[in-house]
Amino acid sequence: MFSKTTKIVLGLCIASVAHSGYALELMDNDAMSASTGQDGLTITLKDFAPNMRLNWIDTNGVNATDNVLPDRTLYGFNAPASAGVVMFGDGTTAGNFRISQSDIVLKLDTDAGNGAPFLNLNIQLPQQLTINTGDIFVAGERQADGSYANPKKIMRNMTVEMGDGSGQGLGLTIQLGNSPLSHFLTISGTIKQGIRVSNLGIISETDVGNNEFGIGMAKMTIRDTHTQDLTFSGATVDLTNRGLIFTPSANKKINVLMQDLKFGNLDTGQGIGDIALSNLAIGNNTITIVGH
Repeated sequence: MFSKTTKIVLGLCIASVAHSGYALELMDNDAMSASTGQDGLTITLKDFAPNMRLNWIDTNGVNATDNVLPDRTLYGFNAPASAGVVMFGDGTTAGNFRISQSDIVLKLDTDAGNGAPFLNLNIQLPQQLTINTGDIFVAGERQADGSYANPKKIMRNMTVEMGDGSGQGLGLTIQLGNSPLSHFLTISGTIKQGIRVSNLGIISETDVGNNEFGIGMAKMTIRDTHTQDLTFSGATVDLTNRGLIFTPSANKKINVLMQDLKFGNLDTGQGIGDIALSNLAIGNNTITIVGH
């Protein structure tokens, strides 16, 4: 049983809440930020490690409007154009397209933007990231069992390494609605030790003994001129009626080193040595991706 004093205190508390209309009112984002010292939303993808067979399907195949072949029949295409597919990975956990386990942090904020409101999404990539493409195949139409007809290997499993575990890593900023930065996506940060691609192999032919013939190299490294790293400052991605447009940092120059370059047999063939591209200016160029 409550004591008389306890009943009095409880009654005073209830009366206080009842007469303070604002006490139970909803708080907007600004009021919560002022009250808690927090704003926006942070999402952490813990131990993010996707593993999948990644397919790109060309629904219409090679057709007359593509302007890539003058006459299909001259090249043995007697049937109408049909869908084809490029597959990254062989469908197994060990051989699929996969990204190394890491944490990825997403931060979301909104702003009124002086009459031009926008959503700001910042994606902080890890200090070290490894991507395995899996073997890459081209194949025909999808079958009833979910597979694709007549798969043919066209590239070897490549390993793409970015960063060495130190530094900040890359930051990606996406703005939707309106964009004070005037771009869909901006890229900034440093990839320590640059981008390294290992086991690059483009396959032209495979004989009955499964020997693969084509163009290959043991490793390709991309770094800034005069440093061991690869920096991004002001690189952008835009989406327009021209498609997706990537613009490197202004006045950007890089070094590209291709090691143990081979032509012919990718396993037993003799390499021609290394090739280095120094002070390669890419800052005044753009890369555009669009369907046809």
